[in-house]
Amino acid sequence: MDRDILDRQAKKGWCAKVIEQLAHDLRTVFPCMKGVSRANMMYMRAVAEAWPDAEIVQQAAGQLPWVLNQSLISSQ
Repeated sequence: MDRDILDRQAKKGWCAKVIEQLAHDLRTVFPCMKGVSRANMMYMRAVAEAWPDAEIVQQAAGQLPWVLNQSLISSQ
């Protein structure tokens, strides 16, 4: 999903409110899913932009808590 945000913004531009729309769509389709706020989508986008060639897999996500990833990105 991280690359999807960057790809959509590249095609539609920042003004298209891609992140807001994607967060809204995900909450609509998956109402019980947590973590699809606009703020979290911005963090996901920042992760994809900071490490564009890295494959983000479950194993790495399981080793680092999300709040630590947020802290690392916010300190840049």
